[in-house]
Amino acid sequence: MTAEVTRQFPDQRLTDAALRERAETLLRRIRDAMVPAAEAAGKELWSELSLASKEAAERNAASAAPRLDWKQATADGSFVAYLDGAGIAALVRLRPDLFLDGRVFSTTWEPWGNAEARTRRVERLARLLETIAGFLAETGAKRRLDLAMTRLTLEMLADEIAAEEPS
Repeated sequence: MTAEVTRQFPDQRLTDAALRERAETLLRRIRDAMVPAAEAAGKELWSELSLASKEAAERNAASAAPRLDWKQATADGSFVAYLDGAGIAALVRLRPDLFLDGRVFSTTWEPWGNAEARTRRVERLARLLETIAGFLAETGAKRRLDLAMTRLTLEMLADEIAAEEPS
């Protein structure tokens, strides 16, 4: 009976492998949406990233796209397609104007005049991304509560992604 329910509702599975697959799919969807938004500020975004985020992105790109012109990718913003969750969170913090308010995430930022209110909006979203990054980075056994927290975080993050424009 339980197996039948998890087959019908795969997002409800609480296994490490199922949640990893869901997290990777969600991050891929976010990165794909971020690439066009990053084009105008590619060089600036790359220069502002931490060394750890740059190195992780370059490693991911080298293994996923060995023929990629990495210098060009760092100039035109396409490097975003190779960021991990922590790198995505860093870009959200650096340039919320490029990624919030329906551009990639539905979280509002611009309408808030108060700097503290704006910061809280950005930090909430960045923490969700960092939580998923931490889950993916930790390969050891996890408690059921950790898996449940990850599932809820994934649901919250998925709810933050701006609706795609109808074709």
